Amino acid sequence: MLKTKTRGAVKKISLPERFVVDRRVDGGMGDNWESCFHPLDQSGVSIFLYYRGRPISGEDAEAFRSLLERQPHEIFSLSSAPFPSAAAVTLFLQLAEALGNAGNNQLINREGGIRGPRFFLEQAETFDLRGRRVLCVRGHFHGPDREPHNYFCGIFFDSATYDKDCRVEELILQAETESLFDQYYPLFRQSIETIEWS
Repeated sequence: MLKTKTRGAVKKISLPERFVVDRRVDGGMGDNWESCFHPLDQSGVSIFLYYRGRPISGEDAEAFRSLLERQPHEIFSLSSAPFPSAAAVTLFLQLAEALGNAGNNQLINREGGIRGPRFFLEQAETFDLRGRRVLCVRGHFHGPDREPHNYFCGIFFDSATYDKDCRVEELILQAETESLFDQYYPLFRQSIETIEWS
């Protein structure tokens, strides 16, 4: 079981077998840290643990915490409702900072070309993970040509629920191809079920 940094909500997590440390970065933008892991024989897929350290802004923090206080539910699914409701669009506008790079998605950015969204959102839901409510977002990143280059599942949560400031922490699976993502996604889900919270 991997012991993580003392800052943030993830105390320990068991990574899939044969995953090794790729890099660890401490600091750089405030009190943040990042750890990246990949399979010993495959660099095209990674699991990241990322603690942002600095709080997100007031309105975005309020929207994120309010979402996590509601009962677990599906927020958006491309397969069941390809056209988002007005409420979902409003919510994703409010969550843009909390979602980081995944916040620039097709629901809220209707521009084309180079100014268009960099993330294609396929699914978003909240669920309880070992006693803590989390937001899970799935999709893929792409360039201006809309060609996918990074398949993504991000688990977002408030690392300091006891604090007045909301600090987002993330657990991420990223893969260069859809087939790699499909291969490692079940292992990622098994891994997050081993989390011990601080």
